[in-house]
Amino acid sequence: MKIAIIGVGQLGSRHLQALSRLNFSAEIEVVDSSEVSIKIAKKRFAELPRNPHILGVKYLSSIAELSKSLDFTIIATNADVRASIIRELIKFCNLKYVLLEKVLFQKHDEYVEFLEIFENRQISAWVNHPRRQYPFYRELRKWVSGSEKISYHIQGGAWGLGCNGLHFIDHLAFLTGVTELELDSDDLDSTIMTSKRAGFVEFSGTLRGRMGKNTFTFFCSKSVAPMIISIYADKINVVIDESSGWIRIASKEGGWIWHERTEPIVCLQSELTNRVIEDVMETGNCELPSYADSVKLHRPFINCLKSHLESMQGLDYVSCPIT
Repeated sequence: MKIAIIGVGQLGSRHLQALSRLNFSAEIEVVDSSEVSIKIAKKRFAELPRNPHILGVKYLSSIAELSKSLDFTIIATNADVRASIIRELIKFCNLKYVLLEKVLFQKHDEYVEFLEIFENRQISAWVNHPRRQYPFYRELRKWVSGSEKISYHIQGGAWGLGCNGLHFIDHLAFLTGVTELELDSDDLDSTIMTSKRAGFVEFSGTLRGRMGKNTFTFFCSKSVAPMIISIYADKINVVIDESSGWIRIASKEGGWIWHERTEPIVCLQSELTNRVIEDVMETGNCELPSYADSVKLHRPFINCLKSHLESMQGLDYVSCPIT
């Protein structure tokens, strides 16, 4: 099979590393116009043990150089160019399965455009929200199953509300199965920050929302502070520090007595992408959300932050400059 990765910056190169773990034969094609990114990707791939299933890796500078038919394509570019990249891809290549990074797109209309394109061309697409693959969160979903409602909170600083907020909205969707999203940006800070990625912005303050009966609050201060996730359900309460693996749990069954434990929570991307591809090739599906489901969360999120940006700066924006 042929696998392509478009964009091998920090995250794209981790996708490439994951492909070294594939358990079936594959040819890999990597596209990036940056010689620096290609150099880093080559170095990171070479760090891993050789896998005889990998029949070869081609490093290319343009989409036009790709094979005409691709079995699985990973698009790990920034959000501002993703739409144009996909348009170019479908001109040169027949795509079967696609994995997209968030934030998907910056313009509202592009979400509709690619819903139609993927459907018309029979392209199956998923969005990379990897918490759905973490073993602890799959266990947690069983614990909260059947809850009438969940209250979900994040507290921390400089964790990238604009860049990463959708990961946690999807996390709540994963735990509850609900994709109806309402947002309240009234308590976001009036100051718009410059992102660490050039040309993009970031947000701080408090973002509130509702998904069916479930509610959430995301607080992000401007200064660096540990991020803590707190989840309250009918029969269990859980407090999580992902970075340290610290978990605090109290359940109705256990008399609401708090217990602490420590275990790895976060899985590296270099350990996950191969599982996605293997699942898709074996079953036609995977643990990640479909593009259609993810659009239901992306569009209100993009519109909410764009409206706040316009209100604070007194300008009209064609797109929401987050990635």
